[in-house]
Amino acid sequence: MKKYNLLKTIGIIMIVFMLLTWFIPTSFFDGTKFVNDGYDPMGLFDLLLLPFKFFDWNNSVRLLQIDNISVEFLSYTGSVLALLSIGVFYKVLNKTGAYGNLVENVTKKLNKNKIVFIVLSIVLFTLLSSLTGLSLLLFALVPFFITVLLKLKFSRVTALASTVLPILVGRACSITAWDVTGINNVVYGIKWNDNLILRIIILIIFLISLIAYVILSKSPADDVKDDPMYEGIIKKEKSYIPILVLTGVFFIIIGICMYNWYYVFNSTLVTDAYDTILSNSINGYPFVSNLLGTIEPFGYWSGFTMSTMLIILSMLISFMYSLSFDTYVEAFKSGIKTMIKPVLYVVLASIVLVFISNKNSNIFYTISNWFNNHISFETIPFSTFSSGIYGLFVNDYTAVALQSVGMLSKFFVDGAYSLAVICFQLVYGIVSVMAPTSIFLVAGLAYLDIPYKKWLSYIWKLFLGLLLLAILILLIVSLI
Repeated sequence: MKKYNLLKTIGIIMIVFMLLTWFIPTSFFDGTKFVNDGYDPMGLFDLLLLPFKFFDWNNSVRLLQIDNISVEFLSYTGSVLALLSIGVFYKVLNKTGAYGNLVENVTKKLNKNKIVFIVLSIVLFTLLSSLTGLSLLLFALVPFFITVLLKLKFSRVTALASTVLPILVGRACSITAWDVTGINNVVYGIKWNDNLILRIIILIIFLISLIAYVILSKSPADDVKDDPMYEGIIKKEKSYIPILVLTGVFFIIIGICMYNWYYVFNSTLVTDAYDTILSNSINGYPFVSNLLGTIEPFGYWSGFTMSTMLIILSMLISFMYSLSFDTYVEAFKSGIKTMIKPVLYVVLASIVLVFISNKNSNIFYTISNWFNNHISFETIPFSTFSSGIYGLFVNDYTAVALQSVGMLSKFFVDGAYSLAVICFQLVYGIVSVMAPTSIFLVAGLAYLDIPYKKWLSYIWKLFLGLLLLAILILLIVSLI
């Protein structure tokens, strides 16, 4: 049963939350006024039906309006489709034989510089995550890096710690990540350059700490050796240059259109470009608009459009390398099969989020308010505790921000408020490196078939180290 301990851990988290709803009343903040809203217990059928409600179309993209700005929760169904399309994309790449050439050539060149690749991977994923917040798109790069790392004889835990872990740490130390810094701007009213120097210092310290930890720590031995996405098909006569060029162009386009420029910089340049392109007409006929059909505005692309683009990319690559239709269908089915397990774990890890997403009140307000009244009103302890509780159960920062803004506004003002938001962001991100509800963590664990207990035994020292570093730095700043 060892390989199922991630599933058991998620189940325990769900049951704990279910029991808490029976004993802790819900509440909410009306502006800055705390309002008790009574009990809202989760029943047995709630627990059993919530995984299916994950795919409810009405919950797939939940938009709220704040000062006429649309704030988007995690696009549940879109994320699932994007993960499945990543599997399809890589299985098609494998069938070309050119992808095998790329993997083998990169591995051969790095055999004598293995540590260099570890450092490169960590720096790349951390910085891109911190600057863009495009975790879903970055996850599309993960299988290639994992393949190379496994071929360099690193363990699966080290491979995960060099790819998915930096994505999580980068979001925690967000500089201009749209889904963290942008949400801080829209929801909390904290501008992207607020305490910028402090946040850059924290990012650098965390990045150095992560590199040192992954290089120096002893990784647990592997139980499984197979690479889930690499088939080892090599055709020396096939060039991988077209794959690199076409994939690079598609990923740049997807990245630009998924990044919400308005949330972070209040810029409408990208969305204006979208309006200009679609408004072009020939003799009054809206040719471009009719040709493209219904497409999400630039800057607001979700997992739905990303998955569509990846499928189009896989089709173009299949055509360029003369793959038969049967071969493409085989790759398509194989990609879906490979990613179905990570998808199922993502769904199960999101049960609490689905349960509270339609509600104005929840138990987390009550817990935080009790902590404030009975233990600590100080900025750092309060924000650390509240964010840690949210991070353990709720895996969408947007949802957490929308639900905590009234609470933080009530307790803190001016510099203390800004520091509370930074602490909230940091601790929430740090908890995600080990929380069994963290979407990209559980997806990575399921993808690599790493038992949760093994990951926990590896990561707990880094988790405590980063948490203590964050608290220490913020306490020093609060005293200056």
